Amino acid sequence: IAIGNTIVVSRGLIDVLPTEEALASVLSFQLAHIVLGHQIDTRYAFNDRLLFPDDATLQRIHMNHTDAENEEAAKKAVELLRSSVYADKLSNAGLFLNQLVSSSKDLPALVTPRLGDSLIRPDGQPWMAALMSGAPQIQMADLSQIAALPLGSHLRTDPWSDKVYQLHVKPVALMNEREKLPFQITPIVYRLSRYEPSSALAATPNAPNNPAQPESAKPQ
Repeated sequence: IAIGNTIVVSRGLIDVLPTEEALASVLSFQLAHIVLGHQIDTRYAFNDRLLFPDDATLQRIHMNHTDAENEEAAKKAVELLRSSVYADKLSNAGLFLNQLVSSSKDLPALVTPRLGDSLIRPDGQPWMAALMSGAPQIQMADLSQIAALPLGSHLRTDPWSDKVYQLHVKPVALMNEREKLPFQITPIVYRLSRYEPSSALAATPNAPNNPAQPESAKPQ
C-alpha cells in the first residue's frame, strides 16, 4: 500500500518475491498510485496520529460464533455435562439460567457482549435451555436459594495495577429477600458497633506512657 509518499510492503510478500525485478514490479504498482495522485485516508496510518474510535471499532469487530454453531455447541455442552461429575447438580445451572432470563429483561446489556458469544438467543431464551427443564422455580422469599450472585462477589480488580484477585470471604447471611441482588452491584455492609472507652484507660487517665526520665532529658 502507498501512504503519502511511503510504500509499505508486508514482510510475507517480501519473503515470497523470488527476484529483485519481482520486488520492483510490486513497488512500481504502488509508485504509480503516488505519481497519479491517488490518496487514501492516512488518519489510520501511523501510531503518532492515530484516529481510531473504540466505539466504532467494536461495532465492526465480530468475534462470535454463528447461531448455527451456538446451537450445535449447546447440544454438545449439555451432553458433556450429563456425562460429567456435575450430572446430579445441573438443576443449579438451570436455576442460574432462569435468573439470567428473568434479569435480562431489565439488564439487556448484561447478555449482549461486544466480543464473544451471548448465553441468550436472539429470542431471549438461553442456548442451553435444556438445563432449565429440571430446575426449580425462582423463589425470592427463600433466603437459602441463591440463583445468581451480585457483581463483584468473587473477584476484585485493583484499579492501580489492573490485577484481578479472588476474594476468599465468608458470605454475609441474608436478612431479607431484597439483599439477594442477582447480577447487580455488590452492596457494602457496614459492621458498626457503639464506641465504649476502655476500662483500663478510664481507671488511670493520667498515667504516663513512658517511664520517668531525668529532668535534663525532658523536652523544653
